[in-house]
Amino acid sequence: MIAIGGWHPAHACVLAVGGNGIWAVALVDTNGDGREIDIDYLLRDGDGRWHSGTSVGAISDQPGANIGGSLDLEGPIYCYGRAQRPGPTEVEFDGEQIQVTAASNGWWVWVRPAEG
Repeated sequence: MIAIGGWHPAHACVLAVGGNGIWAVALVDTNGDGREIDIDYLLRDGDGRWHSGTSVGAISDQPGANIGGSLDLEGPIYCYGRAQRPGPTEVEFDGEQIQVTAASNGWWVWVRPAEG
């Protein structure tokens, strides 16, 4: 993920990844300080290789921060957040309740399943 996104492996750290087989969304701590966190999109091509897409950021690093997400019809529909503790939890996004699992650092990413 770090190499595909073009980040320097000595500094960047992937905090959470979600995907649906076509799109993947990663939260990346770009410089290792835990404060500058970007959202990276990856897209899988017809041969099964992942390619970097858009990178946007930075987002809040605080536990319990508001859920963010995108309903962009040109890209993945996703949401992300940071829970107070690791493990399964339920969140609301786009009017529906979804189950997510927060990593040991509290971060989670959910990507809506691909249609078809």
